[in-house]
Amino acid sequence: MVNYTLVAMTTIKLLPLAFLIPAFAAADVWITNFETPTAGVWKNSTTATDLTIPVAFTFSNATIAEETVTTDDFPWIDLFYDLFNPNYDGDYIALLVKGGSTATVTISFGTDIVNPVLHFTDTDDQTTLVFSTATPTKVGGAPNLQITGNSVRTDGTSANPFDPTDLETVGSLQFTGTFSELAFTIVNTGADPDIDDDVTGFSVSTTTEPVSVSTPTPTLTIWADGTNYQLSWPDTNTFTHIECSPDLSLGSWMILPGADPTTTTMYSGTISSSDDALFFRGGY
Repeated sequence: MVNYTLVAMTTIKLLPLAFLIPAFAAADVWITNFETPTAGVWKNSTTATDLTIPVAFTFSNATIAEETVTTDDFPWIDLFYDLFNPNYDGDYIALLVKGGSTATVTISFGTDIVNPVLHFTDTDDQTTLVFSTATPTKVGGAPNLQITGNSVRTDGTSANPFDPTDLETVGSLQFTGTFSELAFTIVNTGADPDIDDDVTGFSVSTTTEPVSVSTPTPTLTIWADGTNYQLSWPDTNTFTHIECSPDLSLGSWMILPGADPTTTTMYSGTISSSDDALFFRGGY
C-alpha cells in the first residue's frame, strides 16, 4: 500500500507582464506631415503634434500619383525585412514618372534638419534615384537595395519572397550633416512612356527636433548731418516704406513722403530747430 501526503496548495498571483519588463520610452521622431501633396509642416510623430515649421515638395516632369496618402496612415513599417528605419505611420507622397523621363524633386525643410532620413518605396528596376545633395547611407531597406555613390536602385534581383519577378526595392537613406533641403532626380530608363512608368513614394524623418531659423530684425539707422538727418537700412528688400511720428502712440504714424526703401537704402531730410522730435520706423 502506497501512502500519499497531501500538501496544501497556495495560490500565487502573477504580476502583470508590464511590471516584469522595464519600460523604455521611445525616442521622438519628427516627420514631414503633408497637408497637400506639395505643402505641409513638420510633425512630432511620437506625440502626434504638428510644428509650425513648413515643408514643401516641388517637382518637375512628373505627376502626383493616385497612391499618394496625406492622412498620416501610410505604414512605414518592416515586413519580410528591416525595410525602414525608423518605423512610423505617416504620409506617402507618390510621384509617377513615365518611361524614358527624368524628374527633378526638391523637398524643402523650412529650417536646418540634422541627419534627415529619406524613406522611399516601389522603385522599379528601370528607375534610379540620383542625389545632388549628398551621398546617402542605407539605414534600412530590402536586400536588393543598391547604393553606388550618389545613385540608388535595385540590384536587379527580387526581394519579394512570394514573387521572384518583382524587382522593386524600398528603403531608408540617411544623409549625414545639416540640410535645409534634399534634391534628387528620378531617372526612368524604360522604353515605353506608359508601360514602363513607375510610381515611387517618399517621406522624410529625423530624430533631432526641427527648430525654426530665427530671422534677424532689420535695423533702421538715423544720424544728424548738419541741418540734415540721414536714414539708412540694410538693403532694398528690408522694408516696403518708412514711417514717422512725433510720439510712439499707435495711431500717430504716417508714411514718410519721398522715402522709397524698395529702390534705395538711404533717405535724407532737413532738420528744423522749430520741429518737434520725430520717431522713425520701417514698415513691411
